[in-house]
Amino acid sequence: MNLLITTICNRKCRFCFAKMRLAGKQATPFMSRKMINDVMDMLQKEDGRQLRLLGGEPTLHPEFSEIVDAAIERGLDVLVFSNGMMPEKSIAAIERHPVEKISILCNISPQADDHPSLIKRREEALKRLGCRMVPGVTISNIEEEIDIGQYLESIEKFGMKKQIRVGIAQPIVGKDNEHIHPKDYPKIGGIIVKMARQCIEKEVLLGFDCGMTPCMFSGDQWEVVMTCTSGYRSQCAPIIDLGPDGNLWHCFPLSEVFNEKLSSFSKRTEIVELYEKRMKPFHQFGCSPACVRCKFKRRGLCRGGCLAHAIQGANYSGK
Repeated sequence: MNLLITTICNRKCRFCFAKMRLAGKQATPFMSRKMINDVMDMLQKEDGRQLRLLGGEPTLHPEFSEIVDAAIERGLDVLVFSNGMMPEKSIAAIERHPVEKISILCNISPQADDHPSLIKRREEALKRLGCRMVPGVTISNIEEEIDIGQYLESIEKFGMKKQIRVGIAQPIVGKDNEHIHPKDYPKIGGIIVKMARQCIEKEVLLGFDCGMTPCMFSGDQWEVVMTCTSGYRSQCAPIIDLGPDGNLWHCFPLSEVFNEKLSSFSKRTEIVELYEKRMKPFHQFGCSPACVRCKFKRRGLCRGGCLAHAIQGANYSGK
């Protein structure tokens, strides 16, 4: 379960999946310690091992330090999804715990105009926390060249893990954000293969976020995907995100539909089972009309890409 512990963010990425959750709709911008403790209780009841903290920028939560301390005291590992632009107090809070207890997925995608002071703050975080970090990049526009070289330089300079997590911007159901249309997936496949070739020269492996499809890659490209990445698997399953107000949703692209309340459940598995059942009809459609005839999907090798495309294609509001 991903905890959106704050709706406050110090970046404005054009593709932002959390766009609507950061738009001032929440009664409070911060998740309460009680709710976080309730989630940790739920996780431990089912032998959970990891607390996943998102935002906004999760390190801007005023009690970020205490949240991290409490999770590790309970024996949980912590994964922080960050843009790296952390306040000093949060950097220090992470530093004082063993590397194996706190890891960071640092999305430094270029689709935002960052103030120099924030860039300097991220530089400080990279210097001190780089060994805990996996850099992430989101492709949001087929015309926008991603300079993978800067990520490779950062990995070497700051001792970051030799991995790069790559994702593609997905639509938010019923809203307008910058995203990749399925008709452009083959072009995205070409971009990813080019990135993979550059990365493998530095012994860095690409890893894949959810929502991608096998048909993005041609036959010749598959050899590169299989030999120059950490491996490919088409997936789309309930991630389960929790907002500060106690609302649950399947994943950020579906954050405006099918919301439930945390208080209605006693186990995480109950939430996952509900969303798997609710989303099953939409998986049959896939992200484009071609999915109906797709050999990968027919053989169970692909779930049809991001559900947000399927739901929007069906003109379903989820209300």
